[in-house]
Amino acid sequence: MAIKAALGPIFKAIGTAIISKTAQNIFTGVSATASAASGVSAQRAFNQEADLTREQGDLQRAEAEEEAIRLDQESKAKRKKVAMSFVKGGVTLAGTPLLLLETQAEDDEAFSGSVKKRGAAQQRLAFKKGEVLESRGRAALIGGIGQSAGTLATGFA
Repeated sequence: MAIKAALGPIFKAIGTAIISKTAQNIFTGVSATASAASGVSAQRAFNQEADLTREQGDLQRAEAEEEAIRLDQESKAKRKKVAMSFVKGGVTLAGTPLLLLETQAEDDEAFSGSVKKRGAAQQRLAFKKGEVLESRGRAALIGGIGQSAGTLATGFA
């Protein structure tokens, strides 16, 4: 009886220590899992934003292409109208009138070309931003996994 009375508190302390260590291990596992999940979630969010950014770049380029086509059509119609005005007024389309129409056509083409270039530049910028966002997502994932590993290493030590 004396031995049982003497060992009772020791067994109780050992049992408490085991339960405490088990709870600590469970908490460590949950914390490590949460860190890894946070990294995965952040990467998904960055990748979604990257996809949307690229999609926006594609739309900007398409809009610029459409605008350039519209400008070319308007320019051509305007030059036809001016040419008809010359002809109706008895002016031949040679010399200065022809030079005027050709110069206007070159200027209009340069302008519509700049609109196309702007659209292409916006698209390239959007794709570069998408790459940066994906890189940030990878960094977040690696950070989450690293934090998870650190938690496991210190928690089970």
